[in-house]
Amino acid sequence: MSTVIGLSFGNTTTSIAYTKEGVIEVIANADGDRDIPSMLAYAHEDEFHGIQAKQQMIRNAANTIGYFRDLVSAKFSEIDHTKTRRLSKPVETSDGAVGYEINGEIKHIDQIIERQFTRIHEAARDYIGKEIDGVVLALPSDFPEHKRAKLLSIAEKSGLKIVQVIGELESALLAHISRDNSRENKDQADKLFVVADFGGTRSDAAVISCNSGIFTVLSTLSDHSLGGRLLDESILTHLVKEFKELHKVDPSSDHRAIAKLLLEAETIRKTLSNSTSSQYGIDSVTQGLDFSGGINRLKYEITSRQVFTKFNAFIVSLLKKAEIDPFFIDEVLLVGGVSWTPKIASTVGAVFDERTVIVSPSTDSKAIPPNELVARGCAIQGSIISNLDLEEVDQVDRLTSAEQLSKTIGVVVGDKSIPVLGKYTLIPTKKTVEIEATADSLKIAEFEPKMEITIHKPEPKTEEEKKQAAEEDSDYDSEDDDEWEEKNLRFEAEKTLAEVAIPIKNTVKVTLYITSNKTLQVSVTSNGQTVQGSV
Repeated sequence: MSTVIGLSFGNTTTSIAYTKEGVIEVIANADGDRDIPSMLAYAHEDEFHGIQAKQQMIRNAANTIGYFRDLVSAKFSEIDHTKTRRLSKPVETSDGAVGYEINGEIKHIDQIIERQFTRIHEAARDYIGKEIDGVVLALPSDFPEHKRAKLLSIAEKSGLKIVQVIGELESALLAHISRDNSRENKDQADKLFVVADFGGTRSDAAVISCNSGIFTVLSTLSDHSLGGRLLDESILTHLVKEFKELHKVDPSSDHRAIAKLLLEAETIRKTLSNSTSSQYGIDSVTQGLDFSGGINRLKYEITSRQVFTKFNAFIVSLLKKAEIDPFFIDEVLLVGGVSWTPKIASTVGAVFDERTVIVSPSTDSKAIPPNELVARGCAIQGSIISNLDLEEVDQVDRLTSAEQLSKTIGVVVGDKSIPVLGKYTLIPTKKTVEIEATADSLKIAEFEPKMEITIHKPEPKTEEEKKQAAEEDSDYDSEDDDEWEEKNLRFEAEKTLAEVAIPIKNTVKVTLYITSNKTLQVSVTSNGQTVQGSV
């Protein structure tokens, strides 16, 4: 293989990425879109794809198809019809699957997905200028094996060879980690991540441990009803209310009017992700009545507060399922187009401690666009396997299960406790640390992370200070000077595994190596003297 692209095929949008000379490019289609709507529309003999298909929602909704990825290999009797209520209505095919009646003809879901892959194939080939040899495809963690196999079969019919399937959340984290490791002051410390992908129609999240560049998925959670669509619907409700108050006409029964307002609602949401206000203007919404106005970010956040609360609850549920206290999460990576919304970052951030880093465009101006993370991660993986043959790639996919540490292992020297091998580190593993210390011996021990809470009490104000504060703030109350908590993470030696008697002056080098049969080998060097042993 030589030309391998990364593909993020979602229910709402599709993104394609490619690594060229070490630089990742997110590919644009013929319309110049890099965030391509996963939609198809038909008008007479013409087929529309992407943004052109999306624009057909207004005048040609009955022949416009969207939100179809998760419908592959689905039984018609089991699908959720609410997502497609403003588009072409799914019908049952002769084999009990999902289909669509387009211009009097029933199109099977397999045909629709094949056309999607074909259009993506064309866009990638035209952009790169040569044939595509392979594709790394990202799918959700809960995507069933039979659906995955069907997608791969359909893709091959379209001319796309799926050489590897990886998880969407792992792919996004790979892109983020690769970005961090390319910086001059890269931080390669082992970390515990929450990766949350908020898409248009669903949300997926996972707790992932990253140890020495290796990911371990500890817990996952999916919600097929929570997504940006709910935010758009809340803005739509606001627009309908404003229109009724302005014109004394209810547009709710006019499909074209609602389609226009819904598309405008999505535009408003995206605009308010980057600015504090958004102006809108729609010609002839219904009965020839025009509609214009504005909405600020605060109004939007108030209008959608119930939806934002659901995003918060989703993350809380993930942590409960993983049985992990939010305090121990080092970073939260927000993924998906909806994660551009600043309120998402602040809402999710409220779950965690102040030490936890929230990665999103609103908190880090250098963050990778969240809607590109998955495709970029796939492209990175594609560049890694591009020089392998298919048998080798297949073997890589099989090597996915390995032993891991259940406890953190570290060194106790003097009054210092230094974690070396983190919990969830895959076995076998080896790591060396240098410690500045002076002691007669050191211990190798299992550590348990502890949350240390310090209560800070404010210094009591003098009467003069209270008087001055009251003059500056008429609402000042001395009882408002509350105490506050500071949380810190420390590691406490729980079980001693070995004790090494060696005189230490200034520095000591400690190497811990855990073999595949779980034997711990220790090497300690100080002042030219080395002591070795195993546990």
